[in-house]
Amino acid sequence: MDILAALLQGGSTEVIPEFSQLNDLLYRGVESLRKTGKGDPAPPAKKVPMARKTKRKTTHYLREGIFVELDQAKKKIRGQSPEKQRSRVTKSRIVNLALSLVLRDFKKRGDQSVLVRGLSSEKSGKKSG
Repeated sequence: MDILAALLQGGSTEVIPEFSQLNDLLYRGVESLRKTGKGDPAPPAKKVPMARKTKRKTTHYLREGIFVELDQAKKKIRGQSPEKQRSRVTKSRIVNLALSLVLRDFKKRGDQSVLVRGLSSEKSGKKSG
């Protein structure tokens, strides 16, 4: 018997035994959800103000050689990383880490830092790194 056709044709649901079985099954599931509390509708979501981004897009110019080395480093590190972590190896993350290390050294060592010494040697005409 085609239950859907019978319902759409306006037949009485009492005449269709499968309908009452289906109805019981559906409402039994709803009752068990209500008892566990999972059937209650979720409260409306509160609007949370958009959090400030922890990243900022900036533009900096790199020498061609540094750019190529950065790309090679990214590829090599990705190749050595476990597959699940490969997508986390990006040029941005490498640059962020490198700058963090250089700036930490600068705060700690000041004029003796790699940053100051590197910039000083560039000013005097020597090429660094």
